[in-house]
Amino acid sequence: DLFQNRAAQTALAAFDNLLGKPFVFAEELLENDKQFSSGLVSYKFFSVHGKAKFCQVIYDTECYDEQKSQIYETNGWIQCPGYILKNEGRMKIPQPTSLMKMLDVDLSLMNNNLIDVFSQADVVIHLAASPGVRQSMKTPEPYMQNNIHAFANVIDLCHCARIGKFIYASSSSVYGDVITNGAIIPLTEDMDTNHPQSVYSMTKKSNELLAYVYSSAFGIKTIGLRLFSVYGPFGRIDMAPWIFAQSILENKVITLYDEGKMIRDFTYIDDVTSAITAVLEQDIDKNYSIYNVGSSNPHSVITLLHTIEHKLGIKANYISSKALEGDVKYTCASTDLIRKNYTLPPATNFSEGISLFCKWIKEYLF
Repeated sequence: DLFQNRAAQTALAAFDNLLGKPFVFAEELLENDKQFSSGLVSYKFFSVHGKAKFCQVIYDTECYDEQKSQIYETNGWIQCPGYILKNEGRMKIPQPTSLMKMLDVDLSLMNNNLIDVFSQADVVIHLAASPGVRQSMKTPEPYMQNNIHAFANVIDLCHCARIGKFIYASSSSVYGDVITNGAIIPLTEDMDTNHPQSVYSMTKKSNELLAYVYSSAFGIKTIGLRLFSVYGPFGRIDMAPWIFAQSILENKVITLYDEGKMIRDFTYIDDVTSAITAVLEQDIDKNYSIYNVGSSNPHSVITLLHTIEHKLGIKANYISSKALEGDVKYTCASTDLIRKNYTLPPATNFSEGISLFCKWIKEYLF
């Protein structure tokens, strides 16, 4: 299924703020009518900073409200607004245009014909994967296929196509459970990540190792972004912010694992897109890099629930359950390194981010 997961969709969704328009999925960014293409789980785009300078491609279903589609130039860049998603619906593949080509391929299977496609790009940004710590412990096979095999094929295609820069999504889960005698300390990129707690975190660690091999052996500039609990519009429906908000709105009972004591560095989607934009546009003289992308302001899961209750103005119904296998006790990102090397705006305040998300999800679901 082309849109089996929402990882790339989530990480790109906040670009709507640049336009002031909601959207579902940015597939391509095109410069001066030059055509770039993407496959099943790899997405390529170019400069986005401050103003809309990208091609926005929206997918529609029968459940969408259609707007007039238009293509116009903004400072030499192509912008193409399309449709607004109103509810859960399976996205259809859009019709190809002269500005965009869609390839329906399985990147977990090597396809040498894609070398010509990759050769048209300067940068490849690989965001999608099979996400989720808990699900990876139940059904590990898709994680091996989508997170390891597909990643290996994509980075090898980058090598064969002489791609200048390869940016990919790693995860805060690579840190595992850090023992700190009860204290919460920021996780830094130089900490030990050799003890993954789940199949998912293992696959992300393997991505980082393979990126190191290709950087050192072939000189590819690789940049891995360890994303910390990303939430926001069009986020993953299996994560706590979405589950809590939807359950409250629909008066369903919420299961709170470990009594909500787990602590997470919840990161608003805009902060992720700011980081991707920064590493895309700004260059440093280093072939292999790993960076944390987080808010550096962790909160407990029970605090998240109470905050969503407050923003929605509705009391939650919940029960407590024991912690699940694979869950870590806390995450807290140190973002000193990425802020040292790149210019980034301040992180979105937790309360503000939850407000924006709650406002969006009410409109989205109802």
